[in-house]
Amino acid sequence: MALVPQQAHNGDMIRRLSWLGALGTLSVALLAGCAPTDAQGMWRLSAGHDASGEFPTDLLNTTSADSAGVVTITINGTSLGGHACNSFGGTITAWGSAVTITPGAMTEMWCEEPAGLMDLESRVFLDLGAVTERQITGDTMTFIGPTTELVFHRVDTDATRQY
Repeated sequence: MALVPQQAHNGDMIRRLSWLGALGTLSVALLAGCAPTDAQGMWRLSAGHDASGEFPTDLLNTTSADSAGVVTITINGTSLGGHACNSFGGTITAWGSAVTITPGAMTEMWCEEPAGLMDLESRVFLDLGAVTERQITGDTMTFIGPTTELVFHRVDTDATRQY
C-alpha cells in the first residue's frame, strides 16, 4: 500500500515538471520576439538623425534607377535587408513597440555618386543596430534609439518583390 501514495506523488511531480517545461518554452518564445507582421515590405528612409547630426535631406529625396529610394530596407518575416550603395542584411524581431535589429553582412562597393551616400549608408547601418523601439502610423515607421531616430515611408507591402 505504500506504493500508491508514492505513485500519486510521482504523477503530480511529472505534471508539475511538464508545466514548468511548457512555461520555459513559452518564456523563451516571448523573449525571442516575433516577426513584425505590420512592418513587412519595402521602406524608404525619409528623415532621421543620430549622434552625428541630421541626415542630409538632399540625399533622402533622391531616387535612383535601381531602387525606390536612396536608402531602403525590406522586411520579410524576421529578415531585414537594405540597399543604398551597398546591400546589407540582418534580422529584426519585435514585441509590441520594442524592437531588436541585428545587422549582418554588408557588401563593400565604392560609390562616388551621389556624394555623401556612403557616409549616410554607414551611419544608417550602425544606427539600425542601436534602435530599441519602433512606431508605425499608417505608412510611416520610425525606429528610435538612445541617439537615433530613423523615419521610413512604406514603398511596397510585398517583401518578396525584387528591386
